[in-house]
Amino acid sequence: MKNEFLDYNRKILEKSNLSLEYTEAKEKEEIRLKDGIERVYKTKYLTLHDRIGVQPIDLQSNPILANLCVFSMFDMNIDIIYPTAEGKSFKAKYDLIECDDNIGIITKAFYRIFKVIRNAMTHSIDSIKMEQGNNIIDYTFKGTKFYLEISDKSLVELYTATIILLDSKISEKRGSKFKEGILSYYYNQIIENITIKDDISQSNGFTQLIYELDPRREIVVNAVYSIEGNKIKIKNAELDNTEKRDFVIKYNDKCYIIPLEVLEENCINIGNLLEWEADNSYLTI
Repeated sequence: MKNEFLDYNRKILEKSNLSLEYTEAKEKEEIRLKDGIERVYKTKYLTLHDRIGVQPIDLQSNPILANLCVFSMFDMNIDIIYPTAEGKSFKAKYDLIECDDNIGIITKAFYRIFKVIRNAMTHSIDSIKMEQGNNIIDYTFKGTKFYLEISDKSLVELYTATIILLDSKISEKRGSKFKEGILSYYYNQIIENITIKDDISQSNGFTQLIYELDPRREIVVNAVYSIEGNKIKIKNAELDNTEKRDFVIKYNDKCYIIPLEVLEENCINIGNLLEWEADNSYLTI
């Protein structure tokens, strides 16, 4: 029941007019040989989400409701991952979140930020100042100073990353390593541009993650590659480094989508392909 409720509410947020960084659709035109005849193919790809045809639910004009909706989903997700967390305080839940990998680090950081916003909106609404694209929370509770400075841009990134974090379909279609890279990008952007003080620490205390993938990406379908020893070499991968590209290949009847950023001299070890296995729907024949 909890998972169904979580999925339902995520869909409500995606159909709302809440600002999220939906990636741009890009049309690819290719000439490919099929049955000895050259044919032109046009394909439009979306890398993360699409809002086409949506009738918006107005959350953007009510930031308090928007934040409470996102945090409620996030909080329920913590209860699902950590069953002993249910009924505990937000601080106690925060302490339960493990940081064994990047996803854990990201989850813990986001929960900490949301916790300050949620408590201010619920218990100290007058402490919130929103002006000129910046949001400041500043209050003291039981001798502890709570302070958060976050821009509208960083707030959009926080909402976007949280929706991605809660969306299991991205891992199913593109693999968990791709999802981790996108989340790490947003995490790095957010922690670089906020200031936070709370009952966890009176300083940010965040650490930048090395591995990240820019969410604004271009997909190269049917990428040409060769096998060189135990490596796969993508042809012409280095032609345009201004675009963050993902190369779709078919290898042993499976689909792999390999980011440009993980290639070394245009190559990837065959043993590392499993991290980039994707849904076969990305293959075009």
